[in-house]
Amino acid sequence: LASALLGEPPVSTYLTGKSVLVPGAQAEQLHMGMESDFDYLVHQAEYLGCEFFIQAGRAYFRSPPPAAPAILTLSPDGGLYTASLALQAAPLVKTVTVAGIDPESDKRLSASASLKGRFGSGAGPQRMLGGTERAYYDSRVLSAAQAQKRADILLSGIQRQFGQLQASCRGLPELVPGRTLRLHGLGASMDRSYYLTRVRHTLNDSGFTTALEARIDSL
Repeated sequence: LASALLGEPPVSTYLTGKSVLVPGAQAEQLHMGMESDFDYLVHQAEYLGCEFFIQAGRAYFRSPPPAAPAILTLSPDGGLYTASLALQAAPLVKTVTVAGIDPESDKRLSASASLKGRFGSGAGPQRMLGGTERAYYDSRVLSAAQAQKRADILLSGIQRQFGQLQASCRGLPELVPGRTLRLHGLGASMDRSYYLTRVRHTLNDSGFTTALEARIDSL
């Protein structure tokens, strides 16, 4: 359905092309309610753990690519103008559990995913998580494999909320959503890799600049 929506007017008239790459997602389509096509695509991407963005007029709806090396490193003396990192541990939980109903046996099924990695030094952060858990029921989950996939997607979404970066730098056209950037020279808490989620390039009388938003690539 995502491919169909992006290929039909009036949406298609605003795009130079589309790329829909979501292996195995055909059986997990969401029902479309009273919402715009754009809102539907955003919600479907979120549900499937996918990315949905437009770059140079081309729409991308895809599974997140595997972790990749940073395409470049920015520092205060190497093109970086401003940078701020917001760290928020409150959304994190140790375990996410998703439950559903097996349509053949009419019995409850479930699967869980647990947080890996560290979000701070010492034992304090780990003690804070303790045995925290979020449990979800999803009527679209019909097998243990689907429950596991949903648990992995939900935990990944929670983990991505931990660190959000906003920065500006000299104009760099190679910075686009879906690529990885590294910062250096800002201290231990900020010197790491980030996954670009939003980029705005500006060319005016003041020159060529790039503003970006990114998230930490892992805990």
